[in-house]
Amino acid sequence: MSRIVKKVVVISVLMMINGGAAYAGHWTAGQNSNIDLCYQETEKVTNGADPETLSTLYCTRALRADRISREDRSATHHNRGIVQKAQGDLVAAYASFEKAVHLSKTVDQRNVALAEIALELGDYAVAFEQYDLLTRSEFVAESEELRAAMLKRREETLQLRDRALKASAE
Repeated sequence: MSRIVKKVVVISVLMMINGGAAYAGHWTAGQNSNIDLCYQETEKVTNGADPETLSTLYCTRALRADRISREDRSATHHNRGIVQKAQGDLVAAYASFEKAVHLSKTVDQRNVALAEIALELGDYAVAFEQYDLLTRSEFVAESEELRAAMLKRREETLQLRDRALKASAE
């Protein structure tokens, strides 16, 4: 990965953590136009499109295709999750991000997306697990800023979990 691409990924992930637009990696098979159209939907999210204009149709069609690599399938689940989250369907987005992480062979922005939505939904165990995995991954190894952000989110997750446990005990 080039130095410029790494910087873009770091900036994009930090934006996602800080509540900004999610980074949608452009992984395509080149032969499946539905994958490209799905990616374009995530670009609309990044560009601030009205959620009412977004659709997961192309992502769903791409996932139904027989000839799609495991990595493209993972990326398409990730991209569909980005659109679902933008539409406010957090439960569906969570499921899509889970599938993306399960299918992926690497630790990357898909893990960040799952951690963020798990945290938002109060699934502190999954959020912590993903942040912890990220802090030890090659994905953040070359960026102290990104590693620090993941460590901070991991600690915030523990604090939120502890508060939720304390509130439920009262």
